[in-house]
Amino acid sequence: MTEIPQSYKKTPAGNDAAADLAELVGVIDSAVLNHTMGDLYTQGMVGGAAKKINSAFFKYNLMEGMNRSFRVGASEAAMRFMLRNANSVEGHSKRWMQELGLRTGDIVQVGDRIAVTEAEGLTAEQVVRVHAAINQWVDGAVLRPDAADKPIWMNDPHWALIAHLKQFVYSFQKVILGRVAHEVTNGNYAPVLALTSYVPVMIAADLVKGIIQGGGDEPEWKKGWTAADYVGRGIERAGLYGVGQFGMDVASDVERGGSGAFALLGPTVEQLGDAVQVLGGSKQFAPVLLRSMPANALYKDSLAKAGEEG
Repeated sequence: MTEIPQSYKKTPAGNDAAADLAELVGVIDSAVLNHTMGDLYTQGMVGGAAKKINSAFFKYNLMEGMNRSFRVGASEAAMRFMLRNANSVEGHSKRWMQELGLRTGDIVQVGDRIAVTEAEGLTAEQVVRVHAAINQWVDGAVLRPDAADKPIWMNDPHWALIAHLKQFVYSFQKVILGRVAHEVTNGNYAPVLALTSYVPVMIAADLVKGIIQGGGDEPEWKKGWTAADYVGRGIERAGLYGVGQFGMDVASDVERGGSGAFALLGPTVEQLGDAVQVLGGSKQFAPVLLRSMPANALYKDSLAKAGEEG
């Protein structure tokens, strides 16, 4: 968290050794990282004033700084991982090194870390392999959706309004769930335990979020929930269903009396549907407008109560 203000600087001055090293191996780039989050959500299809607004949004809501800090920390973790497993012949260490594209002798210890430059004793070919391995490890630890993670149709600009919020689902499915499944097939069950820890964390986060938004009380729709309800919600919020979550959303919408189509197509199409219903007179304008406002979860209940009292 203390590293987040670094994203507000126009130059890398003030970087610590970890950030300098992460930039050296290509994990972060001070020239382009400031636009990474915005590009993820717009898929590179927004330009001009809209692009500037979007980039500023992710800068000032601290997502840029947090993403940068995560990647710096992950690069340090990657190098420790390689140093710890490079010369081990037990367990899964040899397989992990091979999966990272490393060969015997590529990992050279320099002080308390691995060598990453020719000046530290690596050949030019080893430098390429070590840098690529660090980036591969980081991309497997910090989600950053790209074209390879998602279906081809999601890279088509015509589907951007439907696809843009679904990118992380596919990235989580491939990077996290896919990795856990891969390790299980190789007899390593430790990642499964780590994955199950997501559930209580998300339950706790949702409890705190609900209490804050409700002014000390949980939302009405959560009252009367059993332990099974909380666990089920925690599994969904932790993303453990992967792309299967789309089916879960459709089923939930149908249970509530919906068609399931809006839940599958996403919030943009759902809002368009709401607008059509407002024009047709089947929905009121004020509630639909309120749901469309940014960060409405923070104030919609208060405004609704004020409207009822008025």
